[in-house]
Amino acid sequence: AAGTLDRARRAMVQGSDREHGTQAAATERAKRPGLAALLPPTLEEEAVIYAAFAVLEDNPAGSIDYYGAKAAIKGMGMAVTKRELLQAMEQCCSNSSEDRISRADFTAVAMRFLKRRSQEEQLQADMAIFDTQGKGFVDAGDLRRVTRRLYGTPAADEELSHMIRSFDSGGHGRLGAREFAAATGL
Repeated sequence: AAGTLDRARRAMVQGSDREHGTQAAATERAKRPGLAALLPPTLEEEAVIYAAFAVLEDNPAGSIDYYGAKAAIKGMGMAVTKRELLQAMEQCCSNSSEDRISRADFTAVAMRFLKRRSQEEQLQADMAIFDTQGKGFVDAGDLRRVTRRLYGTPAADEELSHMIRSFDSGGHGRLGAREFAAATGL
């Protein structure tokens, strides 16, 4: 695996992307509807994606099939459903034939899942700041503690209740992970 990563890094440095270069592929992805939020991959992300693709690339045209894409995504440490992968392939793949996916298109698909994983990890880390007891939700007491730390004095109870009510879709008086994400803009 280390040899594959080294070959991937050398290939990128030499500019061997078969699809007009990484920057051009990233620019093209950004033009597609629904993908504007995806940033171009970092060098490290590109190396991981290239290595996963290269291991499963099985033809001279430089493409893999659905099963190869699924295995590559799994090999990158991400679990995705068949529906999620097919939907991402449909949205990200422009020039790939129906049953094959090019390296550039695979990069767009993989980035979608990498960014999602990064957002989930960020949400968990941010929520842990508020939910120090690991309850799985944030309540007024958690908000009171955090506002006390940030501002020296806790926010008024009415203000805390309003913050919770604004995003509490279930009316429980607390924010679950999805509600916390909405409240914090994640």
